Amino acid sequence: GVMLLIANVISIQSADKMKESSQVISDKYAKNIELLGDISSDFESLHRVIYAHCVAESKKVRQPLEQEAEELKASLLGTIEVYKATMRPEDEETLNQISTCLDRYLEVFVTAMGYSSEGKSNMAATFANGAMTERGIEIAGLIDSLVAANSDAMKEALNEQEEIYQGVLATGNMLVIISVVLIVVNIFICLFGVSTRLVRINKDLNKIIGENLRRERINCSLTQKETADKVGYSEKSVSKWESGSGVPGIETLLTLAKLFNTDINSLVCKKDEKTFYLGI
Repeated sequence: GVMLLIANVISIQSADKMKESSQVISDKYAKNIELLGDISSDFESLHRVIYAHCVAESKKVRQPLEQEAEELKASLLGTIEVYKATMRPEDEETLNQISTCLDRYLEVFVTAMGYSSEGKSNMAATFANGAMTERGIEIAGLIDSLVAANSDAMKEALNEQEEIYQGVLATGNMLVIISVVLIVVNIFICLFGVSTRLVRINKDLNKIIGENLRRERINCSLTQKETADKVGYSEKSVSKWESGSGVPGIETLLTLAKLFNTDINSLVCKKDEKTFYLGI
């Protein structure tokens, strides 16, 4: 029983570690999804700024847009590099596709910016509405697919962890039940051993116990009825015990000893004996 209880403690500790592991998995995927959100946000902002630059009519308006576009471009590329360090191996192919599309997008971006800087707004707008928009839609779709893949992978990983966690808990609970059953069985074996010893006590024991019960009851100024009420028996039962016609069970003897503010040896031993024990 003790070994099973120890095993249960170990299983509970294992379950706690699995909880921690689940949190790590959740945090990892959540971070990846957050990075993909930053990539998507930077790209959308970049596309908006480039389009605004392409349709701008004056250099004064285009200059701050150029600076903002370069900053967004740097932020976008930097976030992609960060994502590469934490992404799942399965995401590498899709990220390579995004990088390829982004390179083509930026090539068109440079051409469109050139037309815009030369004041050829119509040509710049054509590039912005055509090739750049097509590349932009393709890139946005690839980013969305990565977000969906990471979300699904996170759910799957957490479900697997939860199944394992529940399995460990179920095993732990089963070990507790087995431990309790074994402990109860051991207690019953001990009680049965005590009862067996009582059966072997000589025929004078009933009389000895009866005399002791009567003496302790009188010392406590209790009547047979009061004693019976306190231990949950009838007055007739108490009378039988004191007369030696019957003997209370071991649990009742313990209750009576407590009631009389004495120990069980005082009830089962002769008054001048101190070494007789009921195996307890």
